[in-house]
Amino acid sequence: MRTCNYAEASLKRATMLLLVMAGFILVPESVSAQPTTTTTTQQATEEHEDVSAWPVGATFVLAEVIGGGTFTEDPYVRRSAVVSLFRFSPYWDIIEHLRLTGTIDVLSSLVENYESVVTYRNRTTLSDTTLDISHLKLYTVPFVDIDLNAGLSLVFPTSLQSQYRSLIMNTTGHFGMVKKLGPVTLGYAFAGYKNFNRYTSPTVDSSEVGDHVVLGRFGGEEQLSGDLISTGGNNVEWGVLNTLSVGISPIDDLTLTILGEVNNAWTYDVSPKDEFSSPYAKGGRGQRDTWHGVLDVTYMMSKNWAVSVGTDTLVAPKTADNSEWVFPFANFSNNYRNNSSVYAALTASY
Repeated sequence: MRTCNYAEASLKRATMLLLVMAGFILVPESVSAQPTTTTTTQQATEEHEDVSAWPVGATFVLAEVIGGGTFTEDPYVRRSAVVSLFRFSPYWDIIEHLRLTGTIDVLSSLVENYESVVTYRNRTTLSDTTLDISHLKLYTVPFVDIDLNAGLSLVFPTSLQSQYRSLIMNTTGHFGMVKKLGPVTLGYAFAGYKNFNRYTSPTVDSSEVGDHVVLGRFGGEEQLSGDLISTGGNNVEWGVLNTLSVGISPIDDLTLTILGEVNNAWTYDVSPKDEFSSPYAKGGRGQRDTWHGVLDVTYMMSKNWAVSVGTDTLVAPKTADNSEWVFPFANFSNNYRNNSSVYAALTASY
């Protein structure tokens, strides 16, 4: 059983970037078996921080994404994905630069996707719910004018994917720095996250899934207790992210952004090496590394409205045979399973 919908994950990461362009600092949604996360690195400018004179407000995002594999002819590579997203993100400015933000998405897949929970068209699902507190300008380093920001987030498992992985809660701490050089904004961010799961592996209660669902994995599924079944694989326990971003504003209100992120994640330590293991195998924790790349163009139509288009890519750092590095931006090659999506979004902040 697989429940990770790449297109939905890509869209969530991309829209997080859009909120940054609208003037918000956001944090990772690192709760999945292979966390698909974005640590934002761009400081909100003063003109966009003060979107409203009130200490409370909200951001709304309406977006559409099409997976790069939707139109691929090869049936072994095709990954159809057309997803609509609506994001609601209320905030409270507790004091100057200190913001409490909540975020939840409503996603609707317009086509079937055999790799995900979307087993029929037009299915509507929820994302996880994120609660984040961040200081947007914690400190400005003298002489070099580098702005530092930091924060902490909690993620609660309101998505089907996280419930399948028995997530109780995710905690993420993040730290970032931003340097403006005329029309160019440079950013770096570091984040560390910890997942608290009920079980170390994804599990399914066979009494709840119905007779029409077949549970299985290579080697056979594992009966844990009663009706509880492990369908294989290990949950991620913790990980770290390093993110670099470059934003260029050639004209007023138009920003071109390149964002690259490396995500290093480690599973629970439940796989000891024994006499049956391969001599090349390593016992203990499994490691899962991913590269994430975003190319984004955002235009601020007004103080409150922005429109964005871009591509979002999530790939393993190297090919399956470990012989080549994989390009992490707008990679639509069939060799890499079309792990890039294109998106368009409209953002309103009040």
